[in-house]
Amino acid sequence: MAKDPITVALTGMLPLVMIAGALLAAPAAALLLWLYRRAVLRGMSESRGGAAVSVAAKRRAERLSSCRLQRTQLRRLRFAALGVRLSSTSPRAQPSQ
Repeated sequence: MAKDPITVALTGMLPLVMIAGALLAAPAAALLLWLYRRAVLRGMSESRGGAAVSVAAKRRAERLSSCRLQRTQLRRLRFAALGVRLSSTSPRAQPSQ
């Protein structure tokens, strides 16, 4: 029984190598694109004289500021529940009258 050359070509080593190469190349390409984007953003930031701030650092700062805001709001609610009024000019609590 002679093997058909088209069948051998479609089910042999070549498709395996091509699929494996594609699976290995996809994460490598994503990593290289991420590194390139980060380098371009840093270079653009440095060229305009600003400090190089990554997108991740900006997101962290936004999360921290929102957490601080939430903590401040919770603190005010706790003080209000205890009957203590917080002055907007002074950081010390004053008893309400």
